[in-house]
Amino acid sequence: MCFRNLLTVIHRYTGLAIASFLIVVGITGSVIAFAGELDRALNPNWFTVEPKGKQMPASKMVMQVQEHFKNARVEHISLPKLPEDAAVLSLTSKRGADPIVDDQVFLNPYTGDIIGQRVWGELGLDRARIIPFLYKLHYSLHLNKTGILLLGVVSLIWFFDCFVGIYLALPRYTWRSIKSSLSVKWNSGPARFNFDVHRATGLWIWLILAMLAFTGVAMNLSTEVFRPAVEIFSNFSQWPESNYSPQGDPEDKFKVTIDTAIKVANEYLKKEGVSAKLGAIGFNHGKGTYRIRYHSSADLMDQHPDTQIFVSGQTAEVFGRRIPGEGTTGDIISEWQYPLHSGKAFGLAGRVLICLSGIGVTVLSITGVIIWGRKRARRLKIT
Repeated sequence: MCFRNLLTVIHRYTGLAIASFLIVVGITGSVIAFAGELDRALNPNWFTVEPKGKQMPASKMVMQVQEHFKNARVEHISLPKLPEDAAVLSLTSKRGADPIVDDQVFLNPYTGDIIGQRVWGELGLDRARIIPFLYKLHYSLHLNKTGILLLGVVSLIWFFDCFVGIYLALPRYTWRSIKSSLSVKWNSGPARFNFDVHRATGLWIWLILAMLAFTGVAMNLSTEVFRPAVEIFSNFSQWPESNYSPQGDPEDKFKVTIDTAIKVANEYLKKEGVSAKLGAIGFNHGKGTYRIRYHSSADLMDQHPDTQIFVSGQTAEVFGRRIPGEGTTGDIISEWQYPLHSGKAFGLAGRVLICLSGIGVTVLSITGVIIWGRKRARRLKIT
């Protein structure tokens, strides 16, 4: 068997093996490229409020929710970016308490009223659950760690198969050959038309396909593949909380209030000359720390506050920071993976491109299976 025939067989059967997975992630990826907007449109009463007066401080919002959900503690709060936005809080069960029913809560930041609640990612196609359900389906197939690892392996196979595919699609690197491979003969028979669509689609969006596959590996096989590969040429900075040692029992209570932690973080950024707007707060109940997140000019995505200041819940000291663009080469490569995969690094245009590419992935997978089916039927007919 010659080298090209061997690659053809590899491409055919690896493509067949991962086709069903790529159809799922292609369709769901197209939808969740606009997850925020779609979720907001489907559930306007949860995400939008009527601005009235002054918003309550973050500490009061957290207290309102924890008083309502006695068994819960707040893990994260996304603060309103616009006056008409609701606050969104993520919950988990208190240590030793009964499991909570809902883990995502929507709060009116002016009145403190709870205006919506759900289990994020729960199976369901109704308007309240469909977007988080599709989002979770996209990255884990709803199989938790097993699904994350499985899709990571699929992404790894897909990444290498991208290079096999482009080699087979361009056997001769002449302008005539490239032009032919990029075009579709619309008046040809079904078999030829299907083949042309498969080849042309793959070539037109090849760079995006390779990027999606690579970033899929980076996110789903981070510790297994991505980080070891990057560490060949660059170290990663330690996560600020990894070396933090709490005093006493952090599960009991934070000695430093939320408002004090925010004030400390604000003063730190001011001293560093960083202009930023408070966007979210994370609570590490295992170590008793605050992760104060800000929107700043350094962020890679407009919608995500990714300038982060870490504050001790016991001493009110700033013990770490993560600002996009800082750190080692490995840190910078790592922080670009999700913005690239989602298209959010390039604003609306990037997300439109990712949405269309998800459709392209689905088309590629379906036409590839059809090609295999036709060839198999032909072989069976001959025998």
